[in-house]
Amino acid sequence: MASAHGVQFLGIRKVADDIMVTTSVSSSHQSDRKDHHLDDGRDQVDTRYGWGQFKPDCLQVFNNPKWFLFFVSCAAFAQGAIASGFVNSALTTLEKRFQLLSSQTGLISSGYEIGFGSLCVFISYLGGSGCKPRWIATGVFLLGCGSLLFAIPHFTTGLYETGSEANNLCTPRNGTSSEPGSTDVAESGELSNFFYVFLFAQVLNGAGSISIYILAPQYMEQSVPPASAGIYQGIFFAMSYVGPAVGYMLGGQLLTLYIDFDQENAMPPPGGAADPRWLGAWWVGHVGCICLAWLLVLPIAGYPKELPGTAKIRTTKVSEAHASTVKAPDHGKGINSFLSSLALLARNPTIVFTTVAATGLYFNLSALGTFAPKFMENQFWMTPSMASLIFGAIILVGCIIGSLLSGPVMKWKRMGVTGNLKMCVVLTAILFLLSPVMLLKCETVDSSPSSPVGSSCSVDCACPAVYDVVCGADGNEYVSPCHAGCSSDLGGDPQMFGECSCVSPQQTTTVTMLGNQTTTGGGMVTSGRCVSGCWQMYVFFVLMFLMLISKQILLWQMGRSLAGRGVIGHSEDLLQNAPVKGNYQAIKLR
Repeated sequence: MASAHGVQFLGIRKVADDIMVTTSVSSSHQSDRKDHHLDDGRDQVDTRYGWGQFKPDCLQVFNNPKWFLFFVSCAAFAQGAIASGFVNSALTTLEKRFQLLSSQTGLISSGYEIGFGSLCVFISYLGGSGCKPRWIATGVFLLGCGSLLFAIPHFTTGLYETGSEANNLCTPRNGTSSEPGSTDVAESGELSNFFYVFLFAQVLNGAGSISIYILAPQYMEQSVPPASAGIYQGIFFAMSYVGPAVGYMLGGQLLTLYIDFDQENAMPPPGGAADPRWLGAWWVGHVGCICLAWLLVLPIAGYPKELPGTAKIRTTKVSEAHASTVKAPDHGKGINSFLSSLALLARNPTIVFTTVAATGLYFNLSALGTFAPKFMENQFWMTPSMASLIFGAIILVGCIIGSLLSGPVMKWKRMGVTGNLKMCVVLTAILFLLSPVMLLKCETVDSSPSSPVGSSCSVDCACPAVYDVVCGADGNEYVSPCHAGCSSDLGGDPQMFGECSCVSPQQTTTVTMLGNQTTTGGGMVTSGRCVSGCWQMYVFFVLMFLMLISKQILLWQMGRSLAGRGVIGHSEDLLQNAPVKGNYQAIKLR
């Protein structure tokens, strides 16, 4: 679990603006007249909707905060689905298709943080003084470019070859044959180079997400009365929760489609999605999100620097700021303002330690969102599609319940900043106690010592470099029918192989298969992995669900602790309007 990490704590431009309007009353009046044109509360900039000189009256129906909320909420949904759901749900498929290591797919997922973290502070500061909608539109365009680049490898690699069943049977070696799997090794070396394409695509996704999560909440806040700002931001961040969850669930369903279903000559494995050689259509979701992202570029780019009525709303907010007794250092515009604001935040221990704690929480959430589906596949022998679907459902329901509970928790006994921080400690302790959930797994049978290439029972077989795991009647797993020494195909569903030299014919062990199928007898293997009962899986689901709820509430508590009065001592209102409320980036778990 995507969103964009750390937005709560990086609204630097917003913090600088808050500081400037809370200086002395006389200097603030002069600054407001010069920089914000608030002398009479009327709009002093062009507030018509359109592009360039094309601003017809018929388009002005979109020129209000509600329509802007609709467009940026769709952008947040697309961002979460792209950078979190579709990418992370397909990591196992990408590893198999492009011969990538787990460390490489982990770095691919981290490319989002690389792009976001390296440019976040600068774009948030520069975009705050420019036309925010244009910055947001540029970010959405980059998001579409990143999704397009991520999907390109599928269209440039040709058909995926699973290998025929006959090639997976034991065939005698001969002296003139080439090294088994040498062609596959050469091809895998070329496919693995697409790692850099995926990494750069994720960097673009991260860079494009910055303006969506930082500038969009600020633009909405400056355009609506303070009483309505929470509702607008709540809807916006709710869509950012839904995007990754839908991406996981929809991505899981798309993996039930064969990767090359759009090609006439595609030959999917006969065992269907349960076949270990099956690869799903990981790329379809990216194609759909490309269209959605680019369709949003023009509507968002058409918004003016300020919506009609923004000047009047700002006049009210500045008047309230003048009535405050808050004092802050003198800050001007430019790099000096940026550095002074950053230094002021860095000197506050509450902000520093809360940020460090949030960083650790985001680290955990990022790893969970990236590898949880793959973890479930390996620990509980689930198909990629089922793992993504279940994890997406846990995210969606967990976020909704966590958001609904966070409000009552904050109001419980009317906790102030100190109470919020104490609650953060309690929630962190709960998460620590729930962390052993990652140790749960289904009890599986031991892999056969004869399974590796070159073992005595299959040493005379010319086995191809194909992963087609089978479960033997002896209760052991083998890399493929060839590595089990099988020489005959018995057919069936799931597919069975006989005359396997590595499986003793007199053994009659009963083994439970993934699809609740059983195989008995000797000298035979069945396509698929072996597993023996898995009640631990349901315990894992429940505890993971509780963990996500606790993490959601914890993020709200951290945001509330920073935004609450009294956090910065004499500058107690400095972060009051910073965009920190309810931003559950990770789900992305991003």
